[in-house]
Amino acid sequence: MSEHIAIVGAGLSGLLAARELSTAGHRVRVFDKARGPGGRMATRRRQELAFDHGAQYFTIRDRRFRQEVDTWLAAGVAAPWAARLVEAGDAETRPHVTEHDRYVGVPRMSAITRFLSRDRDVVFGTRVQSISREGTGWRLRAETDDVGHYDTVLVTTPPEQAVPLLAAAPELAAVAASVQSEPCWAVMAAFDRPLAADFDGAFVRDERLAWAARNNSKPGRPPPEAWVLHGSTAWSRAHAHDSSDEVVASLLSAFFDATGLEPQAPSFATGHRWLLSMAKQPLDAGTLWDSTGTLGVCGDWCRGSRVEGAALSGFAAADHLLRRTP
Repeated sequence: MSEHIAIVGAGLSGLLAARELSTAGHRVRVFDKARGPGGRMATRRRQELAFDHGAQYFTIRDRRFRQEVDTWLAAGVAAPWAARLVEAGDAETRPHVTEHDRYVGVPRMSAITRFLSRDRDVVFGTRVQSISREGTGWRLRAETDDVGHYDTVLVTTPPEQAVPLLAAAPELAAVAASVQSEPCWAVMAAFDRPLAADFDGAFVRDERLAWAARNNSKPGRPPPEAWVLHGSTAWSRAHAHDSSDEVVASLLSAFFDATGLEPQAPSFATGHRWLLSMAKQPLDAGTLWDSTGTLGVCGDWCRGSRVEGAALSGFAAADHLLRRTP
């Protein structure tokens, strides 16, 4: 029996759930406040430059996620990133030993969610503001519009954004409210000449900076020297209200201090604040539903905060509904 299902959020979790449910014969509509899909699998472009300023890469541990990634590889929207990784701090670097291959979207991280949104019913530029019980289903409303009645609703936003949408399910809202998202400042910087770095990604030991990546080392990216820096959680929280210029100056200084590279003035630099970056203490539930089983949540915060966790959470939500319906 086909259901009419609404999904709030066109990130990886929501789009994978939408695909699974649509394939099973359900009518699925996805809503997102942004102009395109992806959530934190995001890329900022500026002329010939490109910066993956959200999710940096993903790894594979789960067999089901590997099968999913294989479809992305076959479609040409993902590829391995053979990054030279180091640990950096106190002007020194040392190789970072890892046992997991790393993958990225091609030619940008958002290519994966754009691929998943093809042939899906996705409504962009619409912020769902309320979900209320109506009969045996749910009524969704945006800022000024009624956006329809649905049998089932799946919310895939960060927990802080999910809480007000779950007002009709107080127990579910309370669980979402117990999960706190951390902020993260991202700096995007381009340079006229390549930095003398013998690495492509660095896990940084500095109170200001946690990660640095040479974005143009990733497959399919434009060649100009482009770096993405992620502030540490504690520093990003303490400097949440700093200006972009202040953050750029602080994190670039931290980068050169930690790596020992000769400082170079960027030809372009800007900052982006992810207010809700990742869960401080994510759940391991996969997906959560109200007592009726028709209003639920999923997302990376429900499954460990990784890209893989977001995918597995989306699968778990779809599995819940497919088990419930013939």
